[in-house]
Amino acid sequence: MSTSNNKTNQSPLPSGGAGGGLLHSEGAGGGFHVLDITKEHCPMTFVKTKIELSRLQPGDTLEVLLAEGEPLDNVPRNAREQGYNVLSVEHVEGTTYKVTIKK
Repeated sequence: MSTSNNKTNQSPLPSGGAGGGLLHSEGAGGGFHVLDITKEHCPMTFVKTKIELSRLQPGDTLEVLLAEGEPLDNVPRNAREQGYNVLSVEHVEGTTYKVTIKK
């Protein structure tokens, strides 16, 4: 599995991807990462989120773009259970939500 290390100043929605995309950017106080799992289904939604969280440095932030339903219920809950700080859950558009998690 390969991930992109491109820095970005784009909106939190990657364009034209089929889900599973990952964007990285440097920010004050730690790295900022976006993981698009909008096309994934449980249990892969949290599996991919957990893998990405494990790669982050303490203080880094991960924005997870996901679909409503099971992913929206499970990802924030599982992240909290794993000891991560869920900063926010926000509606982006349509059936897409953004969960912001700090390591």
